[in-house]
Amino acid sequence: MTPLSPNLLAGFADETVNVKNNPDFSRTVNRSVSYSLKPHFLTTMTPLSSERFQELHTRLSHLGTHFLHYVQELRSGQIQEGRSTQSIDQINNNLENLLEALDRQTYQVAVIAAMNAGKSTLLNVIIGADVLASESKACTVCRTEIRHLTPGKTPYLLEYRANQSEPVLIAEGDGIRQAFLQRTHEIRKTNTVEEIEYFELHHPIVAIQDLKVLSGFTLIDTPGPNEWQTDQFNTVHLRQIALEVLRSCQIILFVLDYTSFQDSVNQDLLSDLIEKRQGFLNQDRDKIYFLLNKVDLREENDRPLDVVVAELKETLQGFGIPNPKVYTSSARQGLLARLIEQGQAKDDHLKDFKRFFSAQYAEENEDGDLVIPSPKKIAPRALQDSGIPEIEESIIGTIAQNAGVALLHDILGQFSIAANEMEILLQTSIQGWNIAVEELEEGLQEYAAGADRARMRLDEIKKNIITQQNQLTQTFNTEVNQFAQQATQKISQEIDAFVNQLNAQDRSSHAARQSPFQSLFDFLSGNTFSGHNIEFDSKEQAERAYDQINKCCTPIIQEFWLTTQDKLVRDGNSIRGQVAREIEQEIQVLSDELTILLGECLEIDFKPTPIKIPDYNFPGIDQRVEEQRKQVQRQRADKCCTSPESYTIEVFSYVINFQDVKREFEKAIKRQKLTIEKLIEKVVADQIHTDLDKAQQQFEDSFERVERELQHIIQKRSDRSMEVDQAIVSLKEKLAILQQYYQEIDRIKADLGMS
Repeated sequence: MTPLSPNLLAGFADETVNVKNNPDFSRTVNRSVSYSLKPHFLTTMTPLSSERFQELHTRLSHLGTHFLHYVQELRSGQIQEGRSTQSIDQINNNLENLLEALDRQTYQVAVIAAMNAGKSTLLNVIIGADVLASESKACTVCRTEIRHLTPGKTPYLLEYRANQSEPVLIAEGDGIRQAFLQRTHEIRKTNTVEEIEYFELHHPIVAIQDLKVLSGFTLIDTPGPNEWQTDQFNTVHLRQIALEVLRSCQIILFVLDYTSFQDSVNQDLLSDLIEKRQGFLNQDRDKIYFLLNKVDLREENDRPLDVVVAELKETLQGFGIPNPKVYTSSARQGLLARLIEQGQAKDDHLKDFKRFFSAQYAEENEDGDLVIPSPKKIAPRALQDSGIPEIEESIIGTIAQNAGVALLHDILGQFSIAANEMEILLQTSIQGWNIAVEELEEGLQEYAAGADRARMRLDEIKKNIITQQNQLTQTFNTEVNQFAQQATQKISQEIDAFVNQLNAQDRSSHAARQSPFQSLFDFLSGNTFSGHNIEFDSKEQAERAYDQINKCCTPIIQEFWLTTQDKLVRDGNSIRGQVAREIEQEIQVLSDELTILLGECLEIDFKPTPIKIPDYNFPGIDQRVEEQRKQVQRQRADKCCTSPESYTIEVFSYVINFQDVKREFEKAIKRQKLTIEKLIEKVVADQIHTDLDKAQQQFEDSFERVERELQHIIQKRSDRSMEVDQAIVSLKEKLAILQQYYQEIDRIKADLGMS
């Protein structure tokens, strides 16, 4: 799947307010990624291993390939007859798209951890190469996607930058590790993290190299809570990256350090991403894994490991996870063992393995001496003992069971629809050659009249759906209004508290120390303050004060927006699914009635074709909003909406009135709210119209296909250019072949547990 540039609604929300006389927002654009498949018509789901999933995936791919070839042969026959291929062109195109979707599905696993938990080492062992550098300080300042590359091809690292259509090649081959580390240091030094959308490392991933159906497997490394607490970066921006990634991934792997898993940073992480966001927990608890890493650092007097795991599970249950999935591992042992097993270990890898892990595999010889086998002999056992293979197997199995099976359901359902459409077309053709021409013409007229009536009723359905669209937009706007009210109230409270402290000349009180404006106290020391006003000696000092105010207030607004945005996206994806199902049901009624009418005209008992809006090609609300944000940005090409300078005016006064500051923030939040409301209205309308168009197109294609076929038969029978018996024999042969595809579809459905 083509990578999405990261985000979304926050592109309009994460704005820095400048309160210099007549301020405006300066925008820092953030983006989100992703796509998450949410099946809508699953009934029972048969548990599948990754091997079974691969088998069914292969069968489905073969079925689709042969079915497409069958349709293309029919199409070629129509071309040879000199007739239009419109009747089956759409079926042909749909099958091609389905096969492409089957091959290119992305399966994402997000890894998140506090600093020094071993996240980079864990990613390296899953990749099967020591390619991601690790340091004692936090390394991950941007989202990094590790995409599977066919073994044997040269790995390479790309950097996607804001407002650039093409990525930048950072390094390839053996130079990736060092180049990646240097680039991270550069971003830290220059504080340019918000100019980077994400990194993309293309590298073979050994954990899935034998599963061709998981060629779209992607590991996603995210900034951890250590980064969120830094003063150097926009911490809300980093937290937003994590939330956006976690919304879209099929698996979330939390890595905890055995030696410090009860630290406050881990507690804060769980609280921020789980306890405070019930939408996240309600939707995604089954895809969360917890990995207690570095268990090789256990000391002899430590509590038994099963006791530690039980305590961790109890802690996680306190965060609302009833049956947490907890695994233990030694990622370092696993990485060294895997490198040795693959013959890729360097001298320092071998030294570390011998120093830290070889001794536990010592064997007593016949003389009673302890002999340590060579690393090559130990490596397979050491890899298994590290716990990594068990974790990989469980992750891959979960992907296969959830996202993988959901994709198979969706694709197979679409194959079934295509087969049903072909069957109706062939049976219509056979009966068209069987009955009298006059009766056929009369039936065509009646069917065409019924189609016209259906079109009129379809217009009514569309009007009803548009009404729901307006109600849906209003629901979202209610959330946005609440965000604006809460953010405005919080800013006002914080400023009032700050002014009170200044008036009291108490810069050491508990309230002052806890205020988001703490950094302003020392900065303003020595300036004249009276009531709500503070006077500066120079323009430069006033400008610096404005910047400090922005730094204090903007994160407060962003934090409120972050929670609102997360809820809007999750609810938006869910509600979109509900509306899509209603569209299907409404149009299905018309389709069934028209199919029954056709059967009555031709005296055939047709099986109705399901109306389905496929989920596999729904990108998610995140991407829909991002597309609209880009359109708005292009329309404002005369001024760069991401540049703070575009909204900065010259300061003429050296006095700041904090009452004015409150009013300017309130105005800015209102402008922000209106922008978001317009964006949401556009996104909701576009998505509903897209879903309506898909369902309507399937409906219209079906009866137009039948009309064209009957018109063709009437013409051929009128000019006697084809023998009736010959035509019927040929059509029955094609129908018999189609039944074979139906049988395989039914067999795969049974294996998948589809009703």
